[in-house]
Amino acid sequence: MNKKKRVGEAIKKVVSTMMDKVLNNVLINDPFIKEKHHSSKPLYAALVPDEIFKGSHFERRFVTPFGGLWEKLAQVVAQENHGYCSIGHSINGVIGSERLRRIQEILNNLEHNANGETKIKPDWSKELEYIKQGAGDPIPVSVTCDIYIHNEETNSKYAFELVASDTNDFVTTKIIYAKNEDEHKKIFIDKVYKKDNYRRITKEEACLIQGFPKEYKLPESRARWMKLLGNSVSVPIIEILGKAIVDTGIFDNNDSTNKINSTEVFILPTNQNKENFEIIQDFKKTSLQHFA
Repeated sequence: MNKKKRVGEAIKKVVSTMMDKVLNNVLINDPFIKEKHHSSKPLYAALVPDEIFKGSHFERRFVTPFGGLWEKLAQVVAQENHGYCSIGHSINGVIGSERLRRIQEILNNLEHNANGETKIKPDWSKELEYIKQGAGDPIPVSVTCDIYIHNEETNSKYAFELVASDTNDFVTTKIIYAKNEDEHKKIFIDKVYKKDNYRRITKEEACLIQGFPKEYKLPESRARWMKLLGNSVSVPIIEILGKAIVDTGIFDNNDSTNKINSTEVFILPTNQNKENFEIIQDFKKTSLQHFA
């Protein structure tokens, strides 16, 4: 079996495993029981038809495990193409204190501009060069990435974030220095947290981190754009991953070897109830038509 077909089989296994878990949750562990729903939420039950809550019940149990699907797909593709890939990998190192200060300076300049001045646009090349010119005492840092890849043949290493921004994140507006983790925690609480030396991440910053164009049109309401961006994934990374998956031929109609068989994905338990089965059947028709 060549590499392309191995990737296709690995993708098939990941999707099939996820759907098995979804069906197990929906049909066995936590099925929609009309009587239980009526007793726990009598007002909702009186106002909204049961069919709507059945769909919502399934949707919640599908979306939650699907959130981790991209990481697993990225891992199987990377392992076949590079040899090693881990999820949630921690990278430890040091960075000069002046470089940290310059990073904060750049972030503040991007966020705050003087009255009447045009807002500064990011220039990653110049900003990175400016940061690298900084020195100072080494400060220990640790970063955890969603996907870490090591190609042993070329000794190339890659670190990626699939969900690069939680839009409830805050950015400190004051640089602090510490000799160890415990000292850093104490200084952070005293000089940053207690003195409000932090701000919320902006819409423009969230767009850039997630790979959206800076001018991407989003609602003005912070609550709305925060939910949209926060529930998104990093666009450039998913684009690369999507192309890698398509290149395996798993969606090609003329290649039945790699195609995901919907009958394999949806192996229903024998004690299924009819109402939930109908929900699954509708879902199969609409969401997995590519795998038919």
